[in-house]
Amino acid sequence: MYKHPISAFFRLLPALSWLAACAAAVWIPLTLYLHRRTEGRWSDVTKAWPDALVLLGCVAAAVYAARMSRKEYREALPALRAETPIRLGLSLRWRSQPFTPTRYPLSDALRAELHMLIEALRSAGMLQSGEVTIGDVIDCAETLDEWSTVDLYLAMHVLHALRSERQQPFANIAFFPTQVETDESSAVTMVQELARLCGKALSAVRMRSLNAATIDLGGRVPVPNTVAEFELGTELHAVPFVLYRKNLPGGLIEAVAHILTSAEDPRRFVWDNFGSFFSVCYLTPTQISMVNGAERTKFPRFQEVA
Repeated sequence: MYKHPISAFFRLLPALSWLAACAAAVWIPLTLYLHRRTEGRWSDVTKAWPDALVLLGCVAAAVYAARMSRKEYREALPALRAETPIRLGLSLRWRSQPFTPTRYPLSDALRAELHMLIEALRSAGMLQSGEVTIGDVIDCAETLDEWSTVDLYLAMHVLHALRSERQQPFANIAFFPTQVETDESSAVTMVQELARLCGKALSAVRMRSLNAATIDLGGRVPVPNTVAEFELGTELHAVPFVLYRKNLPGGLIEAVAHILTSAEDPRRFVWDNFGSFFSVCYLTPTQISMVNGAERTKFPRFQEVA
């Protein structure tokens, strides 16, 4: 049995076509002879000789078709024995092409500025040693967007993209997305991320809904509709906040940051809005000044979570 039946069929197609022609050339005179016999035409010489010529022509065509079929078969036999599949030049199976992202190459000057900014963030303690290389940062920046200036906005967007790609958090940076669906599990994650930044161990964070009125965004302060409960050491904390559908929970980060900040620890929670997400870090005032002073532009600026 051949390993490639479709290939064998295509290789034998000429021979099969001639064989079909041979069968047709045999079948036509046979039916013609039987039909004329029933009509008695063969007994009349004047009527029989045209039919005889047709029969002889069909017989000759059948012999020729049989010879051509044998010839085509003998020519295809070596390839059939070698079991070589036919290649039509087209792939029968769709092959997905690897995705190649569009690149926006940075100039040498922008690369140098980005390198200096990343080193400044590392010196300030926002980035830990070995968390990211400048090569990874430049590669991500060139495939993320087209940049004309280097600032904290660029750096944080690149770090946010690397965090999402690697599914591994940075030791001293937390990212909280905005304008996305927010539920109680999102609020739990925010509390846990703040505790991770300052190295505090919390009990399981629980969320409890309140029977509050509909959230009012018309200028008045919304009424808290959810409470976050957790234990820090031996103390039980309950933090009421406003859980929006598509925004950061109102008052949750501020209250939890105040609870987790130790009076004897000089570090403080700082954050800033970068459009599609908030970045939160845990730094000393000196480190905050180093981060904010690492670029020439005035904004964005990390400020203490109030």
